[in-house]
Amino acid sequence: MRLTRVYAEAVELFGGDERAALLWPNTPADYLSGQPAISPLHLSVMDPGARLIESRIRRTAHCIF
Repeated sequence: MRLTRVYAEAVELFGGDERAALLWPNTPADYLSGQPAISPLHLSVMDPGARLIESRIRRTAHCIF
């Protein structure tokens, strides 16, 4: 369920580009301060991580960095 939410938000962020939305979750980035880069997919395994990724997607969509 949580991965479905993240995927749906990613598809919207990428303008409906499902391919980009499928590739993006495997790309590591610095989501956690002071921690090594982690992929959105790995972070989304637990609900708090999925919520963090959803929040980042929404912030990116609204140009809030």
